[in-house]
Amino acid sequence: MHLVFLHAFPLDHTMWEQQLGVVPGYCHAPALYSYGSSLENWAKGAISSIGTNKAIAIGASIGGSCAIEMARQAPSQIAALVLVATKAGHRPDLNARDNYIDKLRKNGVKEIWPTVSSWVGPATPPCVVDTIRRIAFAQSTEDLANAVHAFHGRADLTDVVSQWEKPLLVVSGDADPVVTEQKAAVLAGLTPNAKLHVISGCGHFVNMERPDEFNGILTDFVQSVEAN
Repeated sequence: MHLVFLHAFPLDHTMWEQQLGVVPGYCHAPALYSYGSSLENWAKGAISSIGTNKAIAIGASIGGSCAIEMARQAPSQIAALVLVATKAGHRPDLNARDNYIDKLRKNGVKEIWPTVSSWVGPATPPCVVDTIRRIAFAQSTEDLANAVHAFHGRADLTDVVSQWEKPLLVVSGDADPVVTEQKAAVLAGLTPNAKLHVISGCGHFVNMERPDEFNGILTDFVQSVEAN
């Protein structure tokens, strides 16, 4: 079974460093920004990266939206979904999009870092916050502007999740101000095939903030998918 890890904004594929060797199978973490400025193109690129192999799509935040879009585009290839700090619904907000892009073009990641750093849970060690900051500041302004376009231009994917008949794992931090525990519960409630795990004291970057707990949950889920 192939595992495709899809990263969050404003990070990149290196956010999954502590997950790539945890579970058996072929693990791949593509750099989504290179696929363009639409979620549809991100999903096409991620699907192309696995060839004709079946895969579990594992996405965090906008990466989770990409995972759902992969399931929409190639339902026969996606064996299961893992959605971390993810929302399926979407209501376009062009003012928010333009405000984010203006901030990025004005002063790069430095301009949005106070907001991004507020997404981290209170129990997160400073060294993890430093790693999140390092990855974020390594991204180019153009790549992040493309990501903002992809995020705000994405379709509402609620129907894709509600019609999903394969295994679905939803993981959330109870201290995430972006995708709250309540929003995660709504996502998991869209289909009877979903399992919901809420991690106490954890914010938006679940796999980095609480890697041991997340890895255990992920390993159990992958094993259950492969057993069926």
